Amino acid sequence: MTEFITGLFHGGFAFRAVLLPFILGLLLRARRLRRKGLFLWDEAAFVRETGVTFRTFEFLFRNFGELRRLRGGADKAAIEDVRKRYVEHAAGDYVYYKPWHMFALRIGTALTRQTDFGAALPSLTFGLAAIAAVWGLGQMAQWPAAGIAGAAVLAVSGLHVLHSRSAEPEPGTALCFTMMLLLSLAHKTALAAGGAHFLWNAQSFALLAGCGVCLGGTMMFNPAWIALTPPVFIAGEVVYGLAAGSGAAAIAVSLGAPLAAAAATVVITDIPFMLCAKLIPGIKIVPHTVKLYQLALRLFTAFAQRRADESATAQDELGVSLPRFYHLRFYPELLRHTEGAAVLVAAGAGLVVTAAQFTPAGLMLGAQLAIILGMLVVVPLKAARACVFWLPLLCLFAGAGLAAAPAWLGLPALAWILVRGSVYCWKIGNMTSAMRLAAEFVRARGETAFASTSAPFTLLYGEKTPIAPRDYAFICHLYHEQKTRFIAIDHHQHFPGMKWDETQELIQNHCRPVFEVEDPCATFFPLRMEVELYTRRGVYEQGPVEVAPWNRFRMAPSEADRRVRVYDLNEFFTRLESPGIIEYISLYMARDLCEKSRFEEALKFLRLAEKNGLREDSRVKYFTALCHAQLGKEEWAARGMKKLAEDPAARPEVRDSAQVFLHMKAINEAVRALRFEDALEDIKKVLDIKPRQTVAMLYEAVCIFHLRGADAARPVFTKLLRDPAYPDSHKDTLREFALQHQIVN
Repeated sequence: MTEFITGLFHGGFAFRAVLLPFILGLLLRARRLRRKGLFLWDEAAFVRETGVTFRTFEFLFRNFGELRRLRGGADKAAIEDVRKRYVEHAAGDYVYYKPWHMFALRIGTALTRQTDFGAALPSLTFGLAAIAAVWGLGQMAQWPAAGIAGAAVLAVSGLHVLHSRSAEPEPGTALCFTMMLLLSLAHKTALAAGGAHFLWNAQSFALLAGCGVCLGGTMMFNPAWIALTPPVFIAGEVVYGLAAGSGAAAIAVSLGAPLAAAAATVVITDIPFMLCAKLIPGIKIVPHTVKLYQLALRLFTAFAQRRADESATAQDELGVSLPRFYHLRFYPELLRHTEGAAVLVAAGAGLVVTAAQFTPAGLMLGAQLAIILGMLVVVPLKAARACVFWLPLLCLFAGAGLAAAPAWLGLPALAWILVRGSVYCWKIGNMTSAMRLAAEFVRARGETAFASTSAPFTLLYGEKTPIAPRDYAFICHLYHEQKTRFIAIDHHQHFPGMKWDETQELIQNHCRPVFEVEDPCATFFPLRMEVELYTRRGVYEQGPVEVAPWNRFRMAPSEADRRVRVYDLNEFFTRLESPGIIEYISLYMARDLCEKSRFEEALKFLRLAEKNGLREDSRVKYFTALCHAQLGKEEWAARGMKKLAEDPAARPEVRDSAQVFLHMKAINEAVRALRFEDALEDIKKVLDIKPRQTVAMLYEAVCIFHLRGADAARPVFTKLLRDPAYPDSHKDTLREFALQHQIVN
């Protein structure tokens, strides 16, 4: 079929070859984009983080002189004032570490007044550019027909279209990866034509530098690829060099120059973030150079520490079975559903054909695709998104398989792929974000703000960010102080870290939704296939991570998960005296007051909860004992806590909290009596129950100093002082103690 395809574009080949796939890709990606909205929690969070990032830069530039004067100074009052001003100005933390994606979102949202549409513009641009890049990669690999067919296959790729309409970083990462391969092959083509002396001229180093910038870009769009793109790049260069018979110098230059350019790209991108980390007090930014190293180390550690039982069938506490070897068939199932079996067959045929031809370019690209598939099949990481990273390369091989087939087979197969893909992508274009529809419902009722259990959507569609204390205080603040009438409750009830609490459950149990709509996140297959690293050892955390909520949602979303529901808080607040509400609201209000150290007021609400039927509730008993302990009745409180700690009928979290209370009481007594060994035993028990109990961590550092000296305590103090999640108030105490005893400088 090669002659047929190239014949179609004879003459004005360079332009016409990519024009038709590009137009088809544009029609499928841009259709209804203004109406679509954003689907995923992460998409809205990226928009939030973009605002945080540029507010941080603005604060740095406006206050640069003052920040330089205060750096390392002893004026604690001025430093604290600057810290408070920064927190008020930035209104959030930098947590995702995707700087190029943030820059792209900033440009996109600046070009349009509709934020969610502007956030999708970069992905649309990168997705369309990837179609042209696949065609160009085919030219550089000397597969012109494969490049045309591959570009056409990518134009109708379901996953690529889905993410080219999103605010995700994957289209940018995929474009950088494809351009890295294209520039690398362009350099090799020019080297073969120009001879050995070409290796050392300016054009050679320009191509290699561009290749390195794209390699660095893959990590600046998504740092998780630090564990994959550099090894894949190195492997591809070595395979090509060996297959082409290149000398050691040529291989070294083709490796060294791009890696140096990639490192320079990361460092240059990192300069404003380094300045922020050094100059703004209390900011939670680790420079990207350090973050990439930490992430690479944790990723490789996670791969190495996979346990055998993780590939076996496991039943979690939510009743979801993970089938044996589920992760091995994860990608085939996803791609068969989204791209179609014909694409997979064509890509497999393309790999076989190119391997049989034994050309250096074919071996290089085939080896890289095999390595990517091997690593990601073993450990699926954000599976549906990760596919986008290597989809252009997969489509190129599908194009190679189609081009190698006879016309009577290849043409019908290509036609089927285009028709089937276009129909599937048309369905994608018909979807609208449930949160976008919920926001439109609210605005149609004359309201300009609403709250959501997915906090980033509140910022994106609600026009302002409500302060979000926990539980009852959350909706009370919304309704009474911010005059927010509506709250949208979505499927993220089963996702860790969402703004979900028992108050929302009360609302659902006692009120009817005024609006509900199906959520594509829970019903559309590729969006459900968003999965964290399939291992019990975390990548971003040092310890075990509970993956059951993600697995449950991915494999068996409940009926409640499938819809977004909007509730009118007017209705809820007219029923506050109803049985089933008043007692729980009293409990939640007491809990909030305890957190604010307003224990006398908390006791009034606890008595109200007891009066209305929660006398035997373990939470009421716990907070009552806690209030009495803070109000001087320590022995009475200790007896109550001891009963709770030993009560099998108490809630598990209450038993744990009661045990922590008793151990902390024992720690205080032991430290006052200078019995540091006894204190350490209780500290270990506390940290076994709550590994991040910050006061116990502080006591541990102090006890180690008293028992083992400054040298043994120094690593513990240093770790806590550098921990961005450790409270600043505790850091000040530790820092003062460490300086006083010359533990750290």
